[in-house]
Amino acid sequence: MNEEQVVKLLQHYRHDLMNHLQLIQGYLSMGKLEKVESKVQSCFNHYENERKLMSLNAPSLSIWLIEFNSRYEYLRLEYNIHVQNRNLSQIDVILKNHLENIISCIVEESDGTELIEILLQLNEAEENNNANVFLRIKTKAHKEEIKRKLKSMNWEYEQNISENNEGIACQFLIP
Repeated sequence: MNEEQVVKLLQHYRHDLMNHLQLIQGYLSMGKLEKVESKVQSCFNHYENERKLMSLNAPSLSIWLIEFNSRYEYLRLEYNIHVQNRNLSQIDVILKNHLENIISCIVEESDGTELIEILLQLNEAEENNNANVFLRIKTKAHKEEIKRKLKSMNWEYEQNISENNEGIACQFLIP
């Protein structure tokens, strides 16, 4: 990542933080303390999740996740880290590249008319330095096409792709 990319990432990060603070300020000025409390708790949860992400020693994955929403106009990604005290440095680039391939499938099959929400969960796995990855892809208009594209991907790892009312669920383990 060069200096210009770092500055751009920091600008986006600052912009998001300012948006959160402006919402909190707006709720305060209207006396909506329940909304303020909810938004502050949401911010705490976000930054706690980000702290967990940073502690994985996976810089490629971390940067990719942090800048994701500024990269894609019609995709929104939220991530939850349920991994503690793990060093994923050995699978960092592999995991990021695999997620990029999945996102490429989604982008290729969507036409940009629907906001597609993606939830990424990184969970504890039985063996050390493994990543148990779960993706929930919330889409209605492009569900069949995305599911078909994901199933045709050249998966190096065992995976499970299923469909539900909200979209597609995809789970895999990277050893």
